[in-house]
Amino acid sequence: MKKHGTSYRILPDDYVQPNCSGRGPLEQLVLNDQFVSVATGTEDLNFKTMRKNQYEESIFRAEDERFELDTTIETNMATLHFLRPIKAELDTMTEPEKRRYKLPTTTLSAMHCKAIRRLYGTQGMQVIELLSKCPAAAINPLVKRLTQKDEEWRGLRTQLLKGWKEVYEKNYTKSLDHRSFYFKQGDKKNFSGKQMILELKGLSEAGEAEAAEGEAAKPAAADKGEASAEPSKGLSLPFTSKIAPEALHDDTLQLMVFAAKLSFSLIKEEEIEEKLSEFWGGFVRPFFRCPELSPEESAEPMEEDEAKPRAKPLLIVSADASEADSTREARPPEQRWEAPLCYPKTSAQTFVGNSHFCIFARLYHVIIERLSAAKTMASKAAATNGAEEPPPKEEELPKEEGAEDAAESAAGSAASRAQLLASLRREANGDMYQAFLLSLRQLVEGKMEASVYEDVLRTLLGTDAYTLFTLQKIISQALKQLQMLVVEDTSQKLLGLYRYERGRVSMGSMSEATYRNNARLLLEGDDCFQVEQLYCGGGGELLLQFLPEKEADEKEGEEDDVEEEEDEVEECSAVSKAEWSAYMDSYVQVASSGASSSRLKATTSALLLQRTVRRTRNRAWNKAVILNGLECRAALGSCKLRFFTESEDLWYSNARRIGKPAAKAAIEAKRERFSKWLEQQPRDASFNVLS
Repeated sequence: MKKHGTSYRILPDDYVQPNCSGRGPLEQLVLNDQFVSVATGTEDLNFKTMRKNQYEESIFRAEDERFELDTTIETNMATLHFLRPIKAELDTMTEPEKRRYKLPTTTLSAMHCKAIRRLYGTQGMQVIELLSKCPAAAINPLVKRLTQKDEEWRGLRTQLLKGWKEVYEKNYTKSLDHRSFYFKQGDKKNFSGKQMILELKGLSEAGEAEAAEGEAAKPAAADKGEASAEPSKGLSLPFTSKIAPEALHDDTLQLMVFAAKLSFSLIKEEEIEEKLSEFWGGFVRPFFRCPELSPEESAEPMEEDEAKPRAKPLLIVSADASEADSTREARPPEQRWEAPLCYPKTSAQTFVGNSHFCIFARLYHVIIERLSAAKTMASKAAATNGAEEPPPKEEELPKEEGAEDAAESAAGSAASRAQLLASLRREANGDMYQAFLLSLRQLVEGKMEASVYEDVLRTLLGTDAYTLFTLQKIISQALKQLQMLVVEDTSQKLLGLYRYERGRVSMGSMSEATYRNNARLLLEGDDCFQVEQLYCGGGGELLLQFLPEKEADEKEGEEDDVEEEEDEVEECSAVSKAEWSAYMDSYVQVASSGASSSRLKATTSALLLQRTVRRTRNRAWNKAVILNGLECRAALGSCKLRFFTESEDLWYSNARRIGKPAAKAAIEAKRERFSKWLEQQPRDASFNVLS
């Protein structure tokens, strides 16, 4: 036989077609008599059946039951319509005519035979044979039996309509969601505190192994002229929000305060709002921010002088590969605001802390991502609901006895949900996002069941709202960490260290090595984690990293000083720890503004020249750029200071430059004063410097 495609063969012309009864013109037109399917064994290798969730299964089951019952009723009625004319014809015949009357062989179709077999079971074939041989004897009880079953099955369908409608109402919106089941399972596994810490430690170990392999492969790559990629030691969480985090902090704070009052046990209820607001102002708002998405809240550009400095800047600023880690804040003021907003690490923030801070930062990142998605879905739903036409009228059911009662009962099951949605929309003034927040609060408070909450979100925000189903559990996990951050002394010290480091240096110029060392001193051997926020308008990310106790870059600098530090530690017993601590506190403390101003105003100061004092009094200090990056280490015993290489302090005055004419006049005035002073000095005419 000739092939037609992969799985079909064409029958030869001399093939004798078997007889087929019951075909009409339409069947002759569409049915196939020329091609034969031949399975090759390759069709089912990659075939997957349609995956249905449990709600779809319920709807499919109800549809199957309804289809089977409708098919049974219709085939039974078709058989009645076929037999009733024959019965009427037999009623008009005489007894001899009835005995001689026989049905033709092709009169009963397969559908009629199936309906009769359904009534009589195993004796169905005998009834069909008797109907063919002696219709007068079999047709009367058969028609009576078919009529009784028709009435019985139609009454049963009326009763089942109520249950089917309830199944459709309860499962329709859920059946459209194929992702929530697996999404909720993944959330439960991924956002466990222990699992998150183990994941970061595993990534750190894998990164160290890759780094070791990379170091071994560097010579070979260098010989081939290939560049080697640096391994990653942390977890990168993408930032996909198109809404500024600053616009979501108030919502998250209100949700956290509301949930904390229901769950916190270590803080008094009247103090919760104050402490959380303080934490939001000290950590959440400064750390989770993206100026590119909120230009109205970003810092104003520094005022510049009209005359730009003609001297070469102290920092070389360019967007080449050598300065990929620099930021706008590390640039001189006259070039800082000329950089495009998409410059790398525009809103870079680095925080080093314990596991509580790391877990909270990751969970809070997820919370603001999902709240942003909720706002987007709410705006789309509002636009769709405003543009769509009024819903069509409900399809009318068959006008049978009890059908209207079934419809009313099924509609009553959804009345409570409709009332809940109406109350939420009314309380939120039609705002879908606020209605979502209200339903989330009711779920947190226990006034709403999880299944009802999911149905409400599907109705309000659409099928993509499955990402918000587990938000209450994520908030609960974040609250556990937040309570420790507010109460625990070490966490408060780490937060104070972050504020100090952030306040004393500009963004992007922080000395991370010094910051990490100071954080480790506070942690006292506990696990140390680094959180780096790199949000920007086009994307960005949040980097989480586990910091081992001995980092590779610190080992190199410490190996040379190990012996010397050991000797100094032994000498520490000779010096009181209290005296050493007081000395170091007096060394690192920053002078107050009052002390600095009084020193500048002193007239008998031996440190400053009078002309320097006069000039600095009227100087605009707020325009100066001060970058404190100089690192030093103090020995415990001798208090010796060792300064680190490649660390420095920078002071850039950014003062108004004097133009050429004014500068020339000032130079001439200085020369004249010097000449007058020189002439006033007594001279010895007999003295000769050359003699």
